[in-house]
Amino acid sequence: MTFGSYPQTADGTDSTPIEWLVQDYDADNNCSLLISRYGLDIQPYNKTYTNTSWEKCTLRTWLNDTFLNKAFTMEEQLGIRLTNVDNSISQGYRKWNIKEENHTQDMIFLLSYAEANKYFGVAYGDGKKADAAARIAATAYAEKQGAYTNNNHKTEDGAATTWWWLRSPGNNRRNAAHVDYDGSLIPRSVSVDRGCVRPALWVNLDADFFQSLGSFGQ
Repeated sequence: MTFGSYPQTADGTDSTPIEWLVQDYDADNNCSLLISRYGLDIQPYNKTYTNTSWEKCTLRTWLNDTFLNKAFTMEEQLGIRLTNVDNSISQGYRKWNIKEENHTQDMIFLLSYAEANKYFGVAYGDGKKADAAARIAATAYAEKQGAYTNNNHKTEDGAATTWWWLRSPGNNRRNAAHVDYDGSLIPRSVSVDRGCVRPALWVNLDADFFQSLGSFGQ
């Protein structure tokens, strides 16, 4: 489905509808989990190389301020659910000996390692066996901003891949988890500024915006 808009051409002057994959459905609340089909932009997990967490990182602030207000109108924002985001040990890769983190409330967030494993088969040390469903391409805009791409690995559509951040910690507090070019889990320095951002959000299908579209905005 499409929802919101963001620059996606190399010159960045466009406002192109964002394509989302529908990953989950909460029948009790009539809400759906969306994740962007492409890497939409690049950001460091944290602007400085220091110990951090999802709660404190600059990427979380950027997503819930700059990205939120650039990508969605006020009417569209009313259709986004404020999500209780689980940052417990169960959401990370336990062999990295990670610690419990504070839970957060976010409109926009990144998938955790556990969620990426559930929805896309992401796992540590997969190498060439990594699930192709986890591989994504960057938009032309993200590439122009400096997103790294790799022609040695391809998406299911045959495009060169990019790597994308997860919210989970890496193997130490100055690293964060990410999905590598081949679709496997890897830790990377939080201050690397070439990582693609693949936003996720829950939308309330009872909101006026979605009701006015009919048929779930297709």
